[in-house]
Amino acid sequence: MNICFEMAVNALDVSLIISFLIQYFGYKAATPVKYWGTALIWLLSFSVLVFFSWSHLYETYASALQILINILFCFTLLRGSAFQKMFMSAFIMGLMAIIATFTTLLMAKLSGNQITFLLGQFSGIRIATVSVAKLLFFMITRIILHVKEIGKIKWIDFVPLVIIPALSMITITLMMYAAMQEPHIQMIVLYAVCIVLLLNVLIYFLFVRLGQTSRMQAE
Repeated sequence: MNICFEMAVNALDVSLIISFLIQYFGYKAATPVKYWGTALIWLLSFSVLVFFSWSHLYETYASALQILINILFCFTLLRGSAFQKMFMSAFIMGLMAIIATFTTLLMAKLSGNQITFLLGQFSGIRIATVSVAKLLFFMITRIILHVKEIGKIKWIDFVPLVIIPALSMITITLMMYAAMQEPHIQMIVLYAVCIVLLLNVLIYFLFVRLGQTSRMQAE
């Protein structure tokens, strides 16, 4: 495994997550403190990812801790309601985990390699897998930011919106472990991950669109 490559991937993950949260909520105040605070959160997040990436191929623990770090970041430096901050802190990690799993399974199928090889060995297919995953994540988050400009989510909708991404992340983790133990079921797991990914994205847009429609009717 190329340590420099994995460190760069961790740094990119942290940058994508923090950048999305900043663009989604915006800073509370335009003071130099926001830059120092963001830098500290970035270092904390990066340290967590690096620590767990050395001991776990599939970084479930790092994702769980990152949710807490995201919440801390949002509550201390960013605008928005408490419900929105908690939801997006969990949603963004669930989305990243789902996309990473989907991409890994897809590339494993296309390349004829096992998942453990793609996760644990530095190779051209590993670079391609990571590149595709990060590109998908970036594109989906840009779509979410665009949708956010034209609609808002009501606080009453946060119960299903928090539970579904959380359960999806747990489900994806279990499916990933199953695929690692039983390579012959990788295709089945790939289909399941596709369905989970689509459901999460559709649920988000459905609630945003319903909220927008309700406001238009009220006006």
